[in-house]
Amino acid sequence: VAVERQFREAEENRFRDNRESAGMMYRKAMDTALDELVADKQERDRRKRILKMVEQRKLTPDLGDWANEVRLLGNEAGHEPDAPDKADIADLAHFTRMLLIYLFEMPQRIAAMRARRAET
Repeated sequence: VAVERQFREAEENRFRDNRESAGMMYRKAMDTALDELVADKQERDRRKRILKMVEQRKLTPDLGDWANEVRLLGNEAGHEPDAPDKADIADLAHFTRMLLIYLFEMPQRIAAMRARRAET
């Protein structure tokens, strides 16, 4: 529920051209999503958490690289004096959406397909 709310808030800020707020909220949505699935909750370093998820095969290496880029862009949105450009925010939006599909929607769709096939 928190991830959905955060993603929705990021999208609303993006469409209002509040790029700094959007960037921070896309990153927060990604962080929350990863936090739900990471095994080592004691590790505070986001980069290390992403690497751990790749090692655990909860993320593909490419998704891990992309997640790290979102982490960096989200940091810039929150800490740099200039707003991120629209292309960076579009990348954040696209990646965050794809990550959420990969982590939450795809496993449910695969389970439903397997259950349906098992019935026939």
